Amino acid sequence: MDEGFLEFKERRMREQWPELYWRARADMISKLPDSLVCQILLYLPTKEIVRTSVLSKRWKSLWLLIPELSLDANQFPNHNALEHKSCLHKLKLSIRKDVNDPPCVTRWTDFLARRNFSILMLSFESVSLPCLKTMRLEHNVYASDAGLESLISSCTVLEDLSIVRMFKDNIKVLRVHSQTLTSLHVDYLFGGDDDIDDDEFVRKGTGVMVDAPRLKYLKFEDDQSDSKIITNSGSLAKVNVAYVFHEHDAADEVDLPKRNMVRNFFTSISGVREMKISLHTMEFLDLNMEYDPLPLFCNLSHLKVTFSLFNLYLLPALLESFPNLKSLVFMLDYFPSRVEEAVARLSSTPRCLLSSLESVKIKSFSRVPANMEVARYFVENSVVLKKLVLNLRFSMLEDGFYMLRDLLALPRRSRTCQILLC
Repeated sequence: MDEGFLEFKERRMREQWPELYWRARADMISKLPDSLVCQILLYLPTKEIVRTSVLSKRWKSLWLLIPELSLDANQFPNHNALEHKSCLHKLKLSIRKDVNDPPCVTRWTDFLARRNFSILMLSFESVSLPCLKTMRLEHNVYASDAGLESLISSCTVLEDLSIVRMFKDNIKVLRVHSQTLTSLHVDYLFGGDDDIDDDEFVRKGTGVMVDAPRLKYLKFEDDQSDSKIITNSGSLAKVNVAYVFHEHDAADEVDLPKRNMVRNFFTSISGVREMKISLHTMEFLDLNMEYDPLPLFCNLSHLKVTFSLFNLYLLPALLESFPNLKSLVFMLDYFPSRVEEAVARLSSTPRCLLSSLESVKIKSFSRVPANMEVARYFVENSVVLKKLVLNLRFSMLEDGFYMLRDLLALPRRSRTCQILLC
């Protein structure tokens, strides 16, 4: 076919087709539904996404439907447009101290605090939080050990810190250095939603190091880290030893570094006045105390502890470490199928039963051999005991009557001891 004829035909078609057709053909993307347009826009940089707002009236607010944005606080100083944007669930924000003035940082911080983001990624070139007294860090992924350490140390008046870690948070050794910190909670949520098994977690080389000379309150729930070191702990008053050691930390005759680490941890908290020991920790002590008994806690006056049927025999040995104990809250955890099992008679008398223990409360008390043995032990051996409080596991008057009858029949070493049911 002659080329001249083709050119003529194409020219005639362009002349005959209306201009509206060409505009529609050129703007095919505008005919797509908002949801699909938003998916397309996700492939563009945030700066280009915002620029589409000038295309037309429809596009003016379309970018606000994007669920993910990456912003530079310097290039996007005004977040007012995002105030009522309910669909934004992932935000990556970069803040630079030398570029963004303090009011700008404050505005963004206030905005972030009001939003419920599913994923928030913050990039700080440097951090300074001179007025922050309370900080909660939960389920975060950090750039490095040094990044988290710098964040904590930048809070020059920080008093209350809670860190809830998770698997693959990029932290090998958690370091907490603070001259002002008075309360610290360290937790490590391992498993569950992490969808991993123990073999994937490498404990070797991991650790927690705390250097806070004004620290008064410590709650420790990290049994995954390989080492735990607390220094300058002279101000510690109250400690919750919930999850500190793993079964792999149990002492043996060969692993002296491990034994030293465990011994040093308990020695570093031995000046506290109040302590709570979980069942998990008691199970560890069951494995460990054969080689390394606890140090003396001479200042400890209040203790809460949970035992099981399997480690109840440790009760006298544990109390031996608290020579000035005045108040004890005791709880026995057991399987319902084994409640009727007989337990070994508790016989040895630690120093605190002879001179200082005035109050014992047994929580979730029921008329099972183990609970009755514990109650008998304190009634018959405590010289200065003023009250034994039995917090009934079941509100059954008949059981309570028979328990009280049996206990009142026991010889009481303290003439002032009262036995109370509640």
